[in-house]
Amino acid sequence: MSFNAFSIFFSSCSRYKNSRRQEFRQWGTYYGGTSGDYGWGCATDANNNIYLVGKSTSGTSIASSSSHQSAFGGGTYDAFLVKFTDCIFPAITVNSGSICVGQSFTINPTGANTYTFQGGNAVVSPSINTTYTVIGTSTAGCVSPAFATSSLIVNASPILSLSGNTIICAGETTTLIVSGGITYQWSTGASSNSIIITPIINISNYTVTSTFTNGCSSSATIQVKRNICTGIEKIKTEGVSIYPNPTNGEFTIKLVSVNNTYITITNVLGQIIKTQKAELINQINLSLFEKGVYFISVMDNNQSVYKGSIIKE
Repeated sequence: MSFNAFSIFFSSCSRYKNSRRQEFRQWGTYYGGTSGDYGWGCATDANNNIYLVGKSTSGTSIASSSSHQSAFGGGTYDAFLVKFTDCIFPAITVNSGSICVGQSFTINPTGANTYTFQGGNAVVSPSINTTYTVIGTSTAGCVSPAFATSSLIVNASPILSLSGNTIICAGETTTLIVSGGITYQWSTGASSNSIIITPIINISNYTVTSTFTNGCSSSATIQVKRNICTGIEKIKTEGVSIYPNPTNGEFTIKLVSVNNTYITITNVLGQIIKTQKAELINQINLSLFEKGVYFISVMDNNQSVYKGSIIKE
């Protein structure tokens, strides 16, 4: 019999029932290549596998890539032996879990030989709660009929906000404050939401780590620069007071007397940002300027009566 993509019914591979030979169709499929294929005989084994022998001229169409000879060898015919088996579908199980934002999770399925993941990757890093599906293929090439589902919960990490003076003069102290977490641990060893520092080097980095009750943590770093503030000598005379210091931007300069008196404020670059004729009580507003150190000079009749600094937080 000649087959060209021939239909195999295996009626000749018979079973026995009640000691009487019964021939019946178990299942059918199409098998063969693009040229002449001939089936000569078939048989079954105790595990219900079916074997077919014959000859073929069909190139590679009827041979698997791992077979002894996967391509037609030329000449008149090549013999072939093929095995058919009923699929035992693999039952896939897969892990679920939880991560923190920014972390990755590895999906580990079991129950098959190879796996196909939704999205094509076993390692995932979602930003929100997500489910992933997996199918598996057995060593016999049977694919699981149902998807296995991995559920992943993504927990939030603290979003930290740091505040404090980032530019101060040598010898001065400042307070660094953190918010956004629950518990805090500073690189200085402190475990509160604020620390008071007096930097001894020109550039200092302070890192704080916070952990939520869900176990997720994050860190943030603030850099504080220390200036020598050379050329700024504090010439304090009685009756000159400045408050509050540090300030959020608004502060008061109070004088006991004024004549031809002017107040000048400069930044750390020596640039004049504000100058005004002085009164006994002077309201100054630096809200539009950046945080840092600003220098105050009070001149009376072209004579310096006060030099100092104020910290804007």
